Amino acid sequence: MFDASPEYLSCLRRDPFDDRHLCALGLKGFLLSAVPRHDSDISLKEHRIVCGAGDVAELQRLEKDISAPAPAPALAAFPLFAARLCFSPLWRHILYAVYPRELVVFELNYSTVLSVATLPRGFGKFTDVMADTDLDLLYCTHADGKLSIWKRKEGEQVHLLHAVEELMPSIGTVVPPPAVLATTIWQSESIFRNIDKQSQDLAHMQSSQSMIFDTKSNQNMYQGTMTYLTSISEDGKIWSWHLTFDKSVSSKKINLVHLTIVMLELPTRAPMGLILQ
Repeated sequence: MFDASPEYLSCLRRDPFDDRHLCALGLKGFLLSAVPRHDSDISLKEHRIVCGAGDVAELQRLEKDISAPAPAPALAAFPLFAARLCFSPLWRHILYAVYPRELVVFELNYSTVLSVATLPRGFGKFTDVMADTDLDLLYCTHADGKLSIWKRKEGEQVHLLHAVEELMPSIGTVVPPPAVLATTIWQSESIFRNIDKQSQDLAHMQSSQSMIFDTKSNQNMYQGTMTYLTSISEDGKIWSWHLTFDKSVSSKKINLVHLTIVMLELPTRAPMGLILQ
């Protein structure tokens, strides 16, 4: 049992390079790394991500507004303040963390922040971050229903804003669109592409018509590649999103196609934490 008080742990993620390794992130910048050892014990290492002054002030204000002790989980206590993380599937020991106004790249081995990208003007607060398992891209969701796509600067662990799309576009009405409760990236497409690539390597046959696995030119890296996202909105609908990268790396045009594939009748009084599980 680990007592993290007075921290509010809000996110738990598994390391894609080591299934035993877990990291938990708190609202105040506390980062806990846990790895089981051979002697049935657990190795714990504590880190600290320094949050921006604006995020710190906002969390302090929210804490003051709560008269009673904050309920658990953190999502129930502070539904409008998000702290999320994800591991890089391409770079070992690299974590991506988002707070309401910052996107942070963190290196676990040296316990240091490599870069910080601030929230662009006019954007809703960050609510989640996801890393593409094939492309060196990050997908961030925002409180205003937008999806921002960030591309890593070559040779650095710095991410620049690449494109912005509407996750929940309004359909010509004055009624605001429903809020997005959660979004996830599909892993199956990456698995199938990796199997295909390994099969081609074993057979020493590289298809001349394949654009996804063309390693001869960086300009074709994104050409013909699709990424799939799934999101659930507060009106009980599940949405499937297809991001198609149909031009070279230098292009900023990204086609986003959305379809409603399932409609859920969620309980009207169900706790939000239950819905997201």
